[in-house]
Amino acid sequence: MIRTNVRFKSEVFEEQEHEAGHVNPGRFGSELAIWLRDRLQECELMVSEPTPEDWGWVLIVRHTNRSFFLGCGNVDGEDHKWLVFVEPPPVGFFDRLWGGGDEAAEAVTLEVCRTIDAALRSDSSISDIEWFGTDDQGQEVEHARHPD
Repeated sequence: MIRTNVRFKSEVFEEQEHEAGHVNPGRFGSELAIWLRDRLQECELMVSEPTPEDWGWVLIVRHTNRSFFLGCGNVDGEDHKWLVFVEPPPVGFFDRLWGGGDEAAEAVTLEVCRTIDAALRSDSSISDIEWFGTDDQGQEVEHARHPD
């Protein structure tokens, strides 16, 4: 199982004034989204500008002809705990028909998660990095230090 969610601590990212009205009260993360976008672009991934959602911020990452949604924001009720999750790309009909679609999507997902992990670990202001997966009911499972 690939762990596609990562939670960590950092006091560097702060709520920004422009976030009010874009996300729900007490939810923020535009600074984290911009930081993450910049780190992923340094690794030659194509990454969109951050887009607000009611729960935080979204980036769209394009890698090996697949698009991923990355969500990020503060943990509910926390100012210095953060969550990033990777939404794996869907496997299309032709991928399944020709075989290897699930395996190829999983390999690319793992590569994106490893890139995020390396970016987090390279920043000394980030600590307590913990990866986890989720089950069919959305419950956290398989906590570990790395995505794989």
